[in-house]
Amino acid sequence: MGFEKEVVMVIYKKCGGMPELRFFELLVKGLSRGGLVLIILFGMVFLSLDAFGSGSIPGKWKWFNGAEVTFYSNGAVDASNGAKGSWQYTGRVYVIKWTNGWTDTLTLSTDGRRLSGKNNMGSPVTAQRIN
Repeated sequence: MGFEKEVVMVIYKKCGGMPELRFFELLVKGLSRGGLVLIILFGMVFLSLDAFGSGSIPGKWKWFNGAEVTFYSNGAVDASNGAKGSWQYTGRVYVIKWTNGWTDTLTLSTDGRRLSGKNNMGSPVTAQRIN
């Protein structure tokens, strides 16, 4: 059962450790090798579809302060006010580290049109997708 548990933990961690994904662990405990293969395939499809938006942020966004912010698929970000930085996706959260010292921690809405969260000072940060 060691291999099975390792597979479950990889899927669980890749999806941000969300409690609802613990069903993988419960399923694996009672499955044959064939059943486990189906679960692994399901997990691979689930992750490749970016079910939680991990590839959905690139594009232009209207920031709460009026700036137009562009997220690039290579992890770079820049704003019309001259700010630059980088972004990464961890779990269900986007972390934007600006070169000016600000860090925004944001969640993408289920429809993929809004970002909301806080910066490293605890102030609210929001954005609307432009394209």
